Amino acid sequence: MDTFIQTQMQQRKIPGLQLAILKHGKIIKTGNYGLANLQDSVPVSDKTVFTINSITKAFVGLAIVQICFYLFQNPGRRVHFE
Repeated sequence: MDTFIQTQMQQRKIPGLQLAILKHGKIIKTGNYGLANLQDSVPVSDKTVFTINSITKAFVGLAIVQICFYLFQNPGRRVHFE
């Protein structure tokens, strides 16, 4: 898997990434690949924080779809978050 990830990073010009794979709610693999800072050649580590910028739109869209699906399956129920 590491070779595949590194190949994809090279092909897609991804300088660095963090990876976590979950199976049934348990982490089965984590990894840090590439550089967090190209200028200073700082490698990605467990402490690296990446900005997510516009990807938040996808998260919000998914949350809305999940709420709509819940309401479709449970007509008349209210959505409440704590």
